[in-house]
Amino acid sequence: KVQNLVSEEYQVLVVDDNAINRKLAVAMLRAYGFQIQQASSGREAIDMVKAQRYHMIFMDHMMPEMDGIDTTRNIHALGEKYQKLTIIALTANVINEAKEMFLKSGMQDFLAKPIEPKELDIIISKWLPIAEES
Repeated sequence: KVQNLVSEEYQVLVVDDNAINRKLAVAMLRAYGFQIQQASSGREAIDMVKAQRYHMIFMDHMMPEMDGIDTTRNIHALGEKYQKLTIIALTANVINEAKEMFLKSGMQDFLAKPIEPKELDIIISKWLPIAEES
């Protein structure tokens, strides 16, 4: 497991239209001590982001109505403070072209589904600040 993460105050949002996928992601993220909330659609995610500050969002790519890329663009369009928000794509599509597409859309990184604990550790280590040793 990742050590020395500043995580107890971290607000994480998991966005996925599939309830089972959300449940699995939340179960894996709980190990990091995050405060976790869930959204079942892009529109719900946008409303939640407007109402509360999140440090990281795990965003499903393929959702009905508004996919993860459109949702990310809409979040970034809310204003400057939203453009720095760490958004990680959750996707079954792991070909290189897909990764480029996610990065061009403003997402910082991507995580393949099904989520592998080791890969999740890498993403968390990469995007969360490390606590200072005392």
